[in-house]
Amino acid sequence: MASTPEASAHAHREREAIAVCRYNMNWYQRHGLLAMGLYRGSQTLAVVLSAGAAILVLATELPKWVTALPAAVASLAAGLNGIYLWREDWVRWLATAQALRSELANYQCRHPERYGVNLSPDEALDNLVQRVQHLVDSETQQWEHIAMQRSSPRRRRAE
Repeated sequence: MASTPEASAHAHREREAIAVCRYNMNWYQRHGLLAMGLYRGSQTLAVVLSAGAAILVLATELPKWVTALPAAVASLAAGLNGIYLWREDWVRWLATAQALRSELANYQCRHPERYGVNLSPDEALDNLVQRVQHLVDSETQQWEHIAMQRSSPRRRRAE
């Protein structure tokens, strides 16, 4: 089968589009898992240190500053979690990674809804590019909305 300039151009566009999709998918997956670890770690640390502080106060004769230290670190861990919103990031980023993964699979299998065989290869590829960009843009808008809610006392009171 002879390669035409159009087929070569499509193949190049397809490689680039799939590379962009995979890059985004991997970014969201990697950062989602990191945020999950930070959330779970900070929550676990806060619970364990809070319990440990109570035990130190009741069961030891250590200096006051030593018995207060675990509670202070627990408070810091809980506070950082509230500031950085690791749980929200974890859920949003892993959901976006999964949506990108599903979209790529649908494209590669020519799922009838957006990529069916009734479409030309270029139309199907255009749909993939638009869908990937839409998913990334949607996640960015969610992040912006969360950031604005958290930073504005007036918005929090209005809700």
